[in-house]
Amino acid sequence: MQPKRLVPDGWQVARLGDVAEILDARRIPLNTDERARMTGPYPYYGAHGVVDYSDR
Repeated sequence: MQPKRLVPDGWQVARLGDVAEILDARRIPLNTDERARMTGPYPYYGAHGVVDYSDR
C-alpha cells in the first residue's frame, strides 16, 4: 500500500508526462566555447542544474 499523498484542495495527482511536454530530446548540447558566444538571460541546464546563461 502506497502512503497517502497530501495535495492542496482542488489539486489532482497526475503523471508529469500527462501535464507537461518534455522537450529534452530537442535540447542542443553546447560546449563551453559555444556558450561563451551566446551569453544572455536564459538559463542553460546541465546534469547538475544551471551551468550558464544563453541568448536562445
